[in-house]
Amino acid sequence: MKFKKARLLSPQSSIFGQLLFAIYSSSITAIAQLHGVQQQQYADDTQLYVALTPADPPSELAALESCLALLQVRFLPT
Repeated sequence: MKFKKARLLSPQSSIFGQLLFAIYSSSITAIAQLHGVQQQQYADDTQLYVALTPADPPSELAALESCLALLQVRFLPT
């Protein structure tokens, strides 16, 4: 596993840490809504989910996979 040094840091007790996290994670909601994926956030945990129906589960799973792929591009370093 290769580690990269963080470019931007703020003290944990600083209000900027919370503000920067809110800004950083706000795109999760936008991306999830774009794909019709439900999401729930609490503190630093995020859950993404879709409701599957017997009639058409592949399209729901495809939406979740597409959402996860875009989140991967957005949040994982290249």
